This record gives sequence, structure tokens and C-alpha cells, in this order.
Amino acid sequence: MMARRSRRAWLSLAAWLIIPVILAVASIRVFGMEERESALAVFLALSLSIVGALLTIQRTRAHVPSANASTNPIGGMPETSVMANGESPALPGGSRVDNHMGGTAGVLLQAGAINGDVNMTSQPPPSAAAALRTLPADLAAFTGRQSELERIVQTLEEHAGAGGVVHIDAIDGMAGVGKTAFAVHAAHHLGSRFPDGQFFVRLHAHTPGQRPVETADALFALLLSVGVAAAQIPDSLESRAALWRDRMAGKKALVVLDDATDSDQVRALLPGSGSTLVLVTSRRRLSALPQAMPITLQALPPQDAADLFVRLTARPGPDANDPTVRQLTELCGHLPLAIGLMAGKLRHRPAWTVCDLAADLASAADRLTALRAESHSVAAAFELSYYGLAPEQQRLFRRLGLHPGSDIDAYSAAALDAVDHDTAATLLDDLYAVHLVDEPARGRYRFHDLIRRHARVLADQDLEVDREAALDRLLAYYLHTAHTADGLLPGRYPQAYVRHTGARPVAMPELTGHGQAGEWMERERLNLYAALNHAAEHGRPDMAIGLASAMARYLQARGYWDQALALYHTATRAARQAHDELGEAEGLFHIGDMEHMRDDYPAAVASFTRALQLYRRASNSLGEANALNDLGTVQSMMGHYAAAVASHEAALRLYEAVGEEHGQVEAHSSLSSVHYARGDFAEAATHAEAALKFRTTDQPIGCGGALNTLAHIRRARGESQAALAGFMEALRLFHALGSRPGVGNTLNALGHVQYEIGDLAAAYASYTEALQIHRVIGNPAGEATSLNGLGMICGAKAEYEKAFDTLARAAKLRHTIGHRLGQAETFNALGAVHLAAADANKAQENHRKALAICREIGTPAEEAKALEGLGRGLLADAQPDEARTSLQLAEAIYRRLGIHATPVPPAPDSGPSGQ
Repeated sequence: MMARRSRRAWLSLAAWLIIPVILAVASIRVFGMEERESALAVFLALSLSIVGALLTIQRTRAHVPSANASTNPIGGMPETSVMANGESPALPGGSRVDNHMGGTAGVLLQAGAINGDVNMTSQPPPSAAAALRTLPADLAAFTGRQSELERIVQTLEEHAGAGGVVHIDAIDGMAGVGKTAFAVHAAHHLGSRFPDGQFFVRLHAHTPGQRPVETADALFALLLSVGVAAAQIPDSLESRAALWRDRMAGKKALVVLDDATDSDQVRALLPGSGSTLVLVTSRRRLSALPQAMPITLQALPPQDAADLFVRLTARPGPDANDPTVRQLTELCGHLPLAIGLMAGKLRHRPAWTVCDLAADLASAADRLTALRAESHSVAAAFELSYYGLAPEQQRLFRRLGLHPGSDIDAYSAAALDAVDHDTAATLLDDLYAVHLVDEPARGRYRFHDLIRRHARVLADQDLEVDREAALDRLLAYYLHTAHTADGLLPGRYPQAYVRHTGARPVAMPELTGHGQAGEWMERERLNLYAALNHAAEHGRPDMAIGLASAMARYLQARGYWDQALALYHTATRAARQAHDELGEAEGLFHIGDMEHMRDDYPAAVASFTRALQLYRRASNSLGEANALNDLGTVQSMMGHYAAAVASHEAALRLYEAVGEEHGQVEAHSSLSSVHYARGDFAEAATHAEAALKFRTTDQPIGCGGALNTLAHIRRARGESQAALAGFMEALRLFHALGSRPGVGNTLNALGHVQYEIGDLAAAYASYTEALQIHRVIGNPAGEATSLNGLGMICGAKAEYEKAFDTLARAAKLRHTIGHRLGQAETFNALGAVHLAAADANKAQENHRKALAICREIGTPAEEAKALEGLGRGLLADAQPDEARTSLQLAEAIYRRLGIHATPVPPAPDSGPSGQ
């Protein structure tokens, strides 16, 4: 009997010795290999504790009467319980078992069904050794994140006065952004504030080959680390959480919970009281922890990314300000994980340079594959996030990788995924929650560049037919919605040919006016560019041309001329390759329109002429009219007024024939402008008034031009206040229509009137605002007009050097673009300033240049100004006969045109009063 008992005792001893090994392995899994020393300490402490307990049992066996063994599985004694107050019931003979765990958690610790003659004594079992400092080492090369760290410090200090507050920071971000490194760095920075312990627990939500740690297992490891013996740790999650909260009560401790799956995994790990700081890192936004302050880490700023790379290379040579280093970190997406992998590769390749590494990465067919070192890679980190998604989330993620643009909303996502709007919005929100997409503006989502590449790699594994179908749905959505928006926008011309846009998409925004239409166009502008280019490059010319036409009104009105010009060239090439002459004509017309707006007059004439030929070949009268009217505008800018009138009149007849009212407004408005430049104010007014007869709530932009022409006529006739009112009305109209060129041109005209009535401050403000607009949209003609006005103001203020410089810049611009009337205006302005500066010879020289241009192109109003200026210069130069001739010629033109001008000075020989 004794032998059997001895064997059972030794078998029990061996079993109890194996348990600490298992516990230590679990601790290493939770704490991580970096904290294996702490786990080993736990193992040794547990071993000594259990061995000591077993020896105590062996020593006390002789004190238990053998007769008791037959009456109960644990020696005839009642089952022993540790009460909530820490005391235990009395044992036979007056002995007690005391609870030495401490606190008032109320955990029930039971000793049940121990075989053999075992007696309990009053001596407590030893406790496990506490491991209170388990933070991994801080990174010596840690870089940046100062604002995020300051935010943690600031909130800690704000709550410092509130004792017993548990402060929780949820550090979230995409894979590889450096969440763990930041949490460890912050913990070391703040560690001295928490003397009662700094604990680090790996929860392994995204560790290759490992399942996420169960909350109960994490609590077991934490309780071991604070010195609770394994035998004293309860089985249930609730009891372990309660014991953990009990041990943390009143403590100043810091807990890092790294790589959490979600809020549920960490909720039971949070202390209940005490001045405790908890840092939780996760790829998921822990929105279900309302008490947690979110700290979202983005990719590093370019300078910090370059600094991190240089520090991690730990070799002489690389410089954070080197453009190649900047290029390399940009190729890494400014992502700390990718930067670290590349820095490590360079550090171990002494024969390589930063240029070598950057060139290899830039030329890599698959950049994600190239961002790797040993068994670590950026792609592997992303894959762990992807495989954690539900199937429908994975499908949308892959299809988003097909999108050619910069961002996406629920409508375009619905088109890609063939689902309704609400489903798409929910799926996008799911991807946002795990940092696979960002939301820089409400309802607008975008990828990090490297995640976009990962999504595209995954999408390429789908069937080609599925990929093409998704892209067709997306392009059809953009074309249909852009066409709808275009129909609500005010424009200069109707579309000559509207292409079939297909069936209405399942989901598209409701656009009810030109305001909403313009807002949609602006939000989607870059995506529409990308969609057009993709369509042109992938055998969808109809889509490319249709998108180009649908965007024309908006791009012209908003001044996006350089981008539009490139797009229209792309669409035109696609049409030409598809032998689509009408599509090519549309593209050429839009190209000419942008060339006209950018004041490239010879190129615009060539484009309009070729478009006109193609429209006529296709018998498209509306397209022909559009091309003729724009051709006439360019001819007018070049000073070819007779040709311009002929083109506009031909366009007007075509518009009248097809009953196109918007076109008639544009033609009448254009004719009024040409006749005004030619000095035929009566004909100009007739056409302006004809244009305004078509005014409705949906006013075409041509109505604004007509209002401006009428205001110009009133200004010329000396009706300054009426002119101001007219320009203000036109300005309001252009603002309402969203026409930036119209606003800029009208501000220039308004500034001219303000200058003439002596309100120099108001004139300066108008010209300055106009100058900013024209520079932004790239309109050299408008910019030159603004500079001309500002130079005149400087001359009136006797700031002659500044005036000459400003006017010289205006003259150069007008010469470059070939704006003949504009050149004459600037020469007249220079002449006036030179005369004010007492340089009569320079004044005469500039006025003569203006006079020659005006007589060449036939602009009598500006010719009269040149003659008047020349006469005044001759008077100042004591040449009375020549002065009299010039002044009389000027006065005759003014009278013929009905222009109100400054009284001409009397001739020098008219008596003393004339001297």
C-alpha cells in the first residue's frame, strides 16, 4: 500500500513539473519572444512554487489519520473554499487555510477530488514571482510621431487630477505603419510615470501561423506577470478579469495590448480603476470602445520617412535631403515597414548605393514583391488583413483595385461590384474600419498606393470576363452621370452629337440643378479624367469621346484648360484610330476651344478648320455652327474683323435653321463684341439686345457677354454709373453660372470704369482679383488686360518705374499671343505714363506704335486714343501744327462714334487762353 502511494506521489510530482513548461510556452506566445526572459522567470517561479507545495504535502501526510481517507476523496474533509473576505473555514484540529491572493475579488478557489491521503495545513502555498517590466526595447532609430505622442501626454496631464482614472489610447492604422513601434516608444517615454508596472501583451491578431490570443489566455499571462500563482488563477474569463481588475486597483501601471483583433478581445483586459494607461494597437478602428481615444497613424511625412531610412541604414553616405532617398521612400509609400525592409537590404549590401536600390524598386514589375527581406514582406502583411475579410468584402476590395481613378464613393463602388448603393456603402465602411481604405472627405474613399497595388494584384487573379464587366459598369456609370450633369450646366454651345449613354445605372446620385451638377463634376473630375484615359487606352473609343464631350462645358467654364487639352487629344486619337469621323470632329472642336482659351490662336484656327471640314462631311449642321462661331472669335482676337463677322453670321444662320436658341445667343453675343471693337456701337447694341431676348432662368453664358458689351458702350458714351451697373449684373451672372473666365473678364472691365471715374482703390482691387483668376486658369489675354490696368493705376499715382515694369509685362504677353488690339491698348497706356513722367518723346513713340496697329486692324476707338495721346505728346514737345492735326483727327472719330472723351486742348495759336 505504501509503495503504491509512493508511486502515485511521484507520478503526481512529474505531472506538476510538466505544467509550468506548458504555462511558460503560453507566456512566450502571449508576451512574445522578445520577452522570453520574463516567461522563463515565470516558469522557474512556478516550478519552485509547485515543488514546494508538493513537498509540504508530503511532509504533512503523516499528520492525517489514515482512517479519514476512506470517508472523503480529500481525506474525509469537507470541500475547502476561499471566502470573499480572504478567510477559509476551519479544518479539523483547528487548522485553517488562508487566502493570500489579496484583494476582494470574491473568486472561489476550490480544491477538489485529490486522490490519496492529503492533509491541508495552515501554511500558504508560495506565490509566483512577479514580472512587472515586460516592455520590449525601444527602437534607437524611432523617427517622427511627435504630434501623436504629445497628444497622449496632453490627455494624460489633463486627467492627472482625476484620481483612479483608466486612460485608454487606441492606436490604429494600416499594416506596416508602425503602430507597435510607436506604442513601445510611447510606453518607454511615459514609463517613469507608472512605477507599479509596465506590461506588454501580444494579442497576435495578425501573426503568421498563429491564431489570435484568447482573452482568457491573455488574462492568465497578465495575472502570472503580477505574481499570481498558476494554481490560484480561476478558470472562467469573468473571474480572471475580476482578479486582474482587483490586482490593478490603486496601481499606477501601464499596459500595452498589441495587435488586437477587435474591441471584444481587449475589453476584459482593461483595468477597472487606478491611474492606469492602456495603449491598444490594432489594424481595426476600435469604435466599440467609446472610452478609448483614437490615435490613427498615417504614413510618415516625406521628411520623417527620409530621416528614418537614413537612420536605419546605419552607414555613411545616405542623406535625408538627397532626392534619391526621397524617391526611394516615396516608392515605399512612406510606410515604416517598407522603409525598414529596404534600409536593412542596403545595410547588408555594402556594394549597393541608394541609387541602385531606388532604381531596382522603381523598375520592379511587382513592387510589393520587391519590398521584402528574409521571410518578411509588405505583401505578407497586407495579405493578413485581406484574409480576415468576409467573401463579399474581399470581392469589393479586389474590384476597387480595378478603378483607374484616385478615389471612389458608394455610387462608383456599386457600379464596380454590381450591388445597390446601401450595400456598397456598408462594404466600404467595413474596409475603412480595418484601414484598407481611408476616408479623406465624407463619403470619399481612397487607397494607400501600396494597398492599391495589392488590390490590383488580387484582382488580376479573377476571371478576365469578370474584370472587364466590372470596368464596363464603372465607365457606363461615369458616362451616364456626366451626361446628366452636363445637361444641367450652362454652356456656350449645345453638343453637336450626343452619344448613347446606355441604361441608367442601378445607383446614381440625384442631380437637380446646375449647382449640384457642378459640384458632382468637381468631385469626380480626376476620376473622369482617369476613366477617359482608360477607355481610350483599352479599346473603348465611344466611352472616351462621350466623356470628353460631357465634360466640355464644365472644364471650359472652370478654367481647367491644360488638363482638358490633354484629354481631348487622347479622345481624338482614339476616335481617329476607330475611324470615327464625327468623334474626331468633336475632339478637334474641343481642342480648338481650349487652344482659343489659352490664346494659342494659330493652333485654334487649324483645329476649328479641320473640325469644320469633318462636320460638313458628316452633314452635322450643329457641329458646323459651333466650329464657325468659335473660329470667328479667334479671328476677332487676331484683328481679322471682317472674317470674324462672316464666320459669326454663318453660324447664326445655321443655329436659326436648326432652332438652337443657345447657339443663337452665342452668335449674337460674339457679333456684338466684334462690332464694338470695330467701333460700330449701334450694331453691337443690336446684337447684344438680340442675345438677351433669349434670357431665361437657364441663362447661357453668352448672355453675360452681351451684358458686358452693352456696359462697354455705356462707358464709351460717358454713362459711367450705368456702365458700372451693367458690369455688376454681368458679374453676378457669371458667378451664378460658375464661369471663371467670365468673372475674370468682367472684373477687368469693371476696373477700367472705376479707373476712369477716379476710384483707384476699387480699380486696383478689381484688377488684382481678375489677375489672380486669369493666372490660375492660364489665360494670358486676361492676365495681360489685368496688368495693363494695374500699370495705368501706378502711372496715375506717379509710381512710374512700377508702372513701366507692369506695362512691359502686359506688352510681352500680348505680343506673344498675337492679340493685336491688346498690343495697341498697352502702347497707348505706356505713352500716357511716359507723358505724365515728362518724357514726351517716349510718349509719342508708343502712341505711334498703337496708331499703326489700330489702322491695320481697323479699330477706330483705340485709334482715336492713339491720336489724342500723340497730339498731347506733340504739344508737350512744342510741335503745335502736328499736335493740332492729331487732336482734330481724334476729336472727329470720337464724335462719329459717339464716344465721350476728355476735351481736346485748344491749338497753341488760338490766343492767350489756349496757351
